[in-house]
Amino acid sequence: MDEHKICFVMCVNDDAYAAEAVWYIRRLKIPDGYCVEWQCVKGAVSMTAGYNEAMKNSDARYKVYLHQDVMILEPDFIERMLHIFQDPSIGMFGMVGSRKLPENGVMWYAPCVGKVYMTDVRTTRRNTLEEVRGEWCPVEMIDGMLMATQYDLPWREDLFDGWDFYDASQSQEFIRHGYQVVVPAMERPWCLHDCGNTNLRNYWHQREKFVQEYRCENKYASNENIISKFQIWLLGSERDCSTVEQLLNYEKVQVLGRLEALKEECGNSDFVIVCSAYKNFTEQECFGKARLIRFDFMRLLNEISPETATLCRKTRVEVKSAIGVVCGMSYEQKGIEYESLEHRLMCLAGPSQDIYTDYYRFMWAYNEIVNIQNRKIEYCVIGMNDYRLWWDLSLGTQSLRMLGFYPQIKKIHYLDRHKDVMRMEEEIQLCRTFFQTDFLEKDFLMRYPHIYEICEKKDTRCYCPTEEQKIKDKEEINHIFNKPYPATYEENMGILNRWFKFLQQNRIKTVLLQMPFPSVFRENVNKEMKQLTKAVMQQFCREYDLTLLDLGAKPELFTDEDFYDWSHLNACGAKKVTEQINDFFRSM
Repeated sequence: MDEHKICFVMCVNDDAYAAEAVWYIRRLKIPDGYCVEWQCVKGAVSMTAGYNEAMKNSDARYKVYLHQDVMILEPDFIERMLHIFQDPSIGMFGMVGSRKLPENGVMWYAPCVGKVYMTDVRTTRRNTLEEVRGEWCPVEMIDGMLMATQYDLPWREDLFDGWDFYDASQSQEFIRHGYQVVVPAMERPWCLHDCGNTNLRNYWHQREKFVQEYRCENKYASNENIISKFQIWLLGSERDCSTVEQLLNYEKVQVLGRLEALKEECGNSDFVIVCSAYKNFTEQECFGKARLIRFDFMRLLNEISPETATLCRKTRVEVKSAIGVVCGMSYEQKGIEYESLEHRLMCLAGPSQDIYTDYYRFMWAYNEIVNIQNRKIEYCVIGMNDYRLWWDLSLGTQSLRMLGFYPQIKKIHYLDRHKDVMRMEEEIQLCRTFFQTDFLEKDFLMRYPHIYEICEKKDTRCYCPTEEQKIKDKEEINHIFNKPYPATYEENMGILNRWFKFLQQNRIKTVLLQMPFPSVFRENVNKEMKQLTKAVMQQFCREYDLTLLDLGAKPELFTDEDFYDWSHLNACGAKKVTEQINDFFRSM
């Protein structure tokens, strides 16, 4: 260890900032017999990882860890630092700190001492907190803008894998090892901090880890109540807010009130929970220091298609006993009587004919049954029709329905909402700290109390269209066949090839099920697409040893009375399809 060397350490992702910080370091007065170096750590996965790397790579006795946007203005900074460290009991000092460790781990919730110039895009201001009496003031945590040390203690890389609470943690580590952490007296601020915009994306998660690790160090709060309650506002309509209120864990939160629009006082809370669709700040994550929780987006995944959300929930039960799956069908009540099937085939029905979605839903079921339950999938039935090969739900007019499948498959294909779902995943983790368990499930059932009964209801209507209705139905049929999308066709062919190869390699009996349609559909089908689909399915059957069950080739068995509209079977038609499937499996 070189007793006469000072090393300045920065984690850097902005070379312009770092160059300016180094410019100020170069202009510091260096006492006789001492030397200075600096390390700019790039590509660090976290602040603790970057600082540990630099600490190991430097033999300097004194190390100054600072943000890349901190400029040291005090020319005698090094001399003042050496004077402070003449006291061997002082392990670390900073520019701003908190005298006591706050109950909730957030430094600014307790009385703070120190001085710093702060600047952003609008202004530069001098931030003077409580004055330090004497040469320095002992504190229990310092701000990470600048942290100077005379001893090397490992940064808690094992706990803090982001960019928050590394400073509070290191303060507590020095105190744990018997050293003082202090803030020196300053006639004027020694540093300028270009704060910019604060990113609180992972702040509250890191805070929870900090409080759990250092709860025993807090001598001024009982262990049972060390986490003070989160201060929360609810934003939205009365109906939407009232259900959220029933889901909160009131041992951890205090609701400050309901609002229909953001107001200034919201900025001083911990969280604003957005309960209703609020389009004015889709990209905004914070309001003041408050984190905006997009509960409205979490709800959208359930409510874009309540039937999809219900069926996905049912699969979590059915997957425990199923020996096969049925994909590519419409809603359960409109295709097959699953309770009458002789084999335990699980329904993976949904409001789409999307091959991409069906493939990944099958892979979810395979993982659950084979990898988690250590059982075998014996059958896979894939529903087909004459336009599926050209269909992509994520690019259609109802593309938001992709979100209904996201909780199960964790994919949204080409739907341009990836930032939203990434943010939602993080915010769900946050919500688990102050909501009741299964809060999204409870919210869904409160808002749709009869959804399971609706999905189980059998439709007994018969398709008897008027001439006017036939014209409208013909237009809809022509529309679904108007799919000049060669790129989608090629992608779907690639997905099916990969899927069928996987099924063949795992010896899963696979059936391509061509469903029946009423006469108005058969009369208006696109002949070229129908012929190409037939040829493709025959080729797949030969190449991958699949079996084709073409119920569309049995118009004498299925009449218009077996449907309730131009595309969906009614209860009678579903019963016939179920009988045909049972007969088919018996013959296999």
